[in-house]
Amino acid sequence: MDFIMSATVSDDLAAQVENAPSLPPTRTLIGTLLKVASGVSDIFLSPMRAPEVRACGQIVRVPAGSLPVLVPEDTRRIVTDLIGTRPRVLPRLEAEGSCDFSCFLTGLGRFRVNIFSQRGSYAIALRAISDPQIPDLESLHLPAQMEKVMRMRSGLVVVSGSTGSGKSSTVAAILNRINEEKEVHIVTIEDPIEYQLRHKKATVLQREIHRDVPNYPTAIRAGLRHPPHVMMLSRIPDRETMDLAIEAADCGHLVFAEMHTPDVSRTVGHILRFFSPAEERATRERLARSLRGIVAQRLFPRKGGQGQAPVFEILFSTPRTRNCIANGEAGVMSLRDAIREGSAAGMQCFEDELRRLQSADAIETETGWEELFGDRDAGRNGDVHGAPEKNEVPPVKA
Repeated sequence: MDFIMSATVSDDLAAQVENAPSLPPTRTLIGTLLKVASGVSDIFLSPMRAPEVRACGQIVRVPAGSLPVLVPEDTRRIVTDLIGTRPRVLPRLEAEGSCDFSCFLTGLGRFRVNIFSQRGSYAIALRAISDPQIPDLESLHLPAQMEKVMRMRSGLVVVSGSTGSGKSSTVAAILNRINEEKEVHIVTIEDPIEYQLRHKKATVLQREIHRDVPNYPTAIRAGLRHPPHVMMLSRIPDRETMDLAIEAADCGHLVFAEMHTPDVSRTVGHILRFFSPAEERATRERLARSLRGIVAQRLFPRKGGQGQAPVFEILFSTPRTRNCIANGEAGVMSLRDAIREGSAAGMQCFEDELRRLQSADAIETETGWEELFGDRDAGRNGDVHGAPEKNEVPPVKA
């Protein structure tokens, strides 16, 4: 039976490939996909699948028959077109099986491109950065606390969230405001560059991994010799990068770092896990001393399907939060409690913000709680987090 079903699916797919229209040129294809729905943010091109897009957080398939099912030769041709004359990208793709870079398509805008190999062929994801204007704090509906972040002079600020949550836009808006208001030097280290920042009051230097410099540690060491007042890292790929970021923050630079972690507590836990158990106590002390803030963000569906609303969890450095980080949460106040206690200092947690938006009837209530905690009844029962996440920020070992 399984063999018969598999054969039927294969026959159907073969028929779709055979009867589909021809694939247009790459630029025309991408332009067509951007018009499939309103607010397209991502384009997905996978072998043996018709193209798909993400719009307002939802996956949308192209109308049947309008574009062909892509075969491996198609995605390989698209990869060749997108890579173009970038000499370092193709060898990296062949050696490592994946690559990231940015590209500009005339009339369509800039895109962040990710390519990886699977089953001997290539899959492609493009993130549209179509607006030439760098977003500002107001257009992104960022909380007023971002002004406080902007005024910081030194230390580590982590902006966290899943892919597509808006981290890069948030960081770009903060850097652009600094660029407009302060006579400082800004160095960004990105993989790839998404927003192109022009010199305003500040001097802005942007370096792209694999194009301008081979890796993050090399870029950070070279950047510190510049030396910058502000440094931005679009990713923390390894222990060495994390160690250098903390060192730079400890030496008086303001360092912004993006991380793919969902909330404040797990961001701290993720940082600690870059280091060995033997380094834990020293790492906690360094992090407590250098960390100035964590901004975690998520997007939730607005009421009535009107796009997505950003929701933020924010931690700032206070005696309470430094104590939690330096000594662990066992036996002392948890980070979550410290955030709630620190509301007067501008701190806020996800669940309180969700309740505020719920009271304002601004978001889809059930979806919000379910996506945040995986339990649609958690918020109503008052136990929004369920069991304590003891492994996220473990206590210091003696």
